[in-house]
Amino acid sequence: MYIGLTVTGPTDEISQFQETVRGRDENGKEVTIDFTRVIPIPEEVRNPFSAQIHIDDHHVTYSPSWCGRNWGAFSNALFAEVLEDSAGTFWVQFDTVGDFPDLVIEKLVELFPQLTFDGSAFENVEKFYMTFEGRNGQFTVQEGNYTEAFGEEDHDEDDESYSSEIWVASS
Repeated sequence: MYIGLTVTGPTDEISQFQETVRGRDENGKEVTIDFTRVIPIPEEVRNPFSAQIHIDDHHVTYSPSWCGRNWGAFSNALFAEVLEDSAGTFWVQFDTVGDFPDLVIEKLVELFPQLTFDGSAFENVEKFYMTFEGRNGQFTVQEGNYTEAFGEEDHDEDDESYSSEIWVASS
């Protein structure tokens, strides 16, 4: 899923937000957004030697789905790119695997009630589009109109149809 997120508010709060979400990948390289800094993965899930097994109605599954259940997405933020970092505004776009990280965004809105979070998410494979916002500790999501947002019909097969215009977050 392709996600554009704009955070606005007092400059010192934005700096604190950036420090909160900044992390390091498995190679030690600094990353702009690290979901584990917002909602940490428990050590027992991180440990490759402890199998996470769930048994429901005699069906056994292993749980890389911890991320899905606790973040909303099945991966951390991927390919993060800062598009604007100025006084009062931080605009970043990133990808996730599987779904929208609503639980992470909800937690950020809760942690930073003085900031305003606006953005959009797009998944071209299923022609899915949504907008989201968070203010004063409240987080809302709305499904948008794909055709209006991108000027395409839902039946278009062009998987490379997104452009930077997709990432323009609503204010």
